[in-house]
Order: sequence, then structure tokens, then C-alpha cells
Amino acid sequence: MSDLEEFTSQLNSETDQPAAPQQPAQPQMTPQQMAMMQKAKEMQAKLLAMPLTHDDLKGKVDLKYYGHSGVKVHFVD
Repeated sequence: MSDLEEFTSQLNSETDQPAAPQQPAQPQMTPQQMAMMQKAKEMQAKLLAMPLTHDDLKGKVDLKYYGHSGVKVHFVD
């Protein structure tokens, strides 16, 4: 048996493979965390229900594009 065949047979044998690590149990949320998450969802629903308003700018806007994804927005009063 060549070295390559021996190596691949060792890789493919089930007895030589270590057991797969078990995933740790997910931590359970406390009642306080659950209440805060519910409150955050309610606040998000209120914000999404509000209509958008557009205000006129009182000054000038300086917009610079630096390439790729670099953008700078500067409000000049």
C-alpha cells in the first residue's frame, strides 16, 4: 500500500476521526432582557408608523466624495 493510499484510508476511516465538538447551549434571556426587547420593538413600531417630514435647510451643505465609499456631508451655517 502506498503512502498516499494509507493516508487517504486513515482520513476516510470512521474510527480515527474525533467526535465533532458539541455546540454550547444558547443562553436563555432573563425576564428583564425580554421586557427590554419587547419595549424596543414597540418603540421601533412607533417610529416606523410616523410619516416622514422634510424641513428646509437654513444654511448651505458641503458634500465631498473621496472615492470608493468615502463621503463627507458638512452643514455650513
